Amino acid sequence: MNSVNCLSLKTVIIKYGLELCEIQLQLIKWNKSVYFYTLALKHHMNHEQSIAASYYLLYKTWDYPSTRVVRCNEQEYCSDLEIKTAVDFLKITEDESIPVWELDEWDDKDYIRAQCLLEAHIEKCDIVLASSSRKQGETIIEKFEEQAQQNWDQFYLYHESNFFKDRHYLINEFPEELGCLCLRCLEGNLSYEINNAHDDDEHIIQEEFIICEIGCGVGNAILPLLELDPHIYELNQSQIIRKRKVIICAFDFSSVAIEIIKKDIRFIHAHQQNRTQAQVWDVTCPVIHPPIQNAQISLLLFCLSAIAPDKMMQAARNVAATLQPGGKLLVRDYGRYDEAQIKLGTSRKKRLGENFYVKHDGTRCYYFTLEDMERLFVDHAGLEKVDLKYLRRKYRNRRDDSVRRRVWVQATFRKPTRK
Repeated sequence: MNSVNCLSLKTVIIKYGLELCEIQLQLIKWNKSVYFYTLALKHHMNHEQSIAASYYLLYKTWDYPSTRVVRCNEQEYCSDLEIKTAVDFLKITEDESIPVWELDEWDDKDYIRAQCLLEAHIEKCDIVLASSSRKQGETIIEKFEEQAQQNWDQFYLYHESNFFKDRHYLINEFPEELGCLCLRCLEGNLSYEINNAHDDDEHIIQEEFIICEIGCGVGNAILPLLELDPHIYELNQSQIIRKRKVIICAFDFSSVAIEIIKKDIRFIHAHQQNRTQAQVWDVTCPVIHPPIQNAQISLLLFCLSAIAPDKMMQAARNVAATLQPGGKLLVRDYGRYDEAQIKLGTSRKKRLGENFYVKHDGTRCYYFTLEDMERLFVDHAGLEKVDLKYLRRKYRNRRDDSVRRRVWVQATFRKPTRK
């Protein structure tokens, strides 16, 4: 998927009476024939609106082969048809009477319904059962494991950085662990002291605040963090300023993803300041020493689900080893009976194993329970559970009134300070 053009709507949105921050309408050409229009909302806009736009565009295609692009004052703008369509959709998401998403409460009937639906389709969905022989099915499953890295490389070669949205929600979801990145001063009014202090001042203690992400993809989590203040300041009771430099390390299975990160201007700028690094690391391989072992915060976001279940325990131990004593692991991943699992679980030859599926592009996905997470990170990796919960949300498509029920697991674990 290659970006063809980027059309700014900043000056023309006003004539439709829509009071929003800067919006970009990105024209993307796909398969040389179909055009998708992706609404890229800036991170300071309402995140739920941005999510709604993404989900809408995931299932709806705007195909305007004869669209005009008019030139005005050396800048390109969309035709009135494109602007009105985009604005009409955003007006829908602005309607406060109907929330973009709402909390979804599951009861026993919902669990039974989802479980029965998956069981009813297991014969056509399970690769082994749907193959002509068990050996043939097992060979297909083994091939997906052997080609795992190749399939992710192909995924990022095709989509580049256009598939996943930047995860600006992390600070809201984990305020205790990441909220300090948004606060220049955590305690007291230090503006005078900071502005008049020098690095060699005896009243300043310089330290590092290390954040590590395993399974970083093309940087949708770490790159927004690099946009924030590169230092955290605290003032202790002895009036000593504690200056902590934010260092962000990124690791991924795919060499293509790492190369894409390294080309991002945010990464380049931070790398020049010695604040970031990115490298390939297969977290499923046994290692004596991981690439980093002193992170205050490690992130594991929608990564573990792409790993074969029989390799998850090793991955969990490796992830835990990146933390310093007292450091925290922040996890978010796909939850059991998520809408995506139901869709895959009712399709032909998608089931690799128990709650483990292959997508159309060869990448794989596992759907977790809370018990899965606790077993991996507490029982096997030796971490302490701080928080563990399901996030269940209901997203409504306001054009056709369809509902998507999303389920994620979210957790915070801490590395013990003593063995």
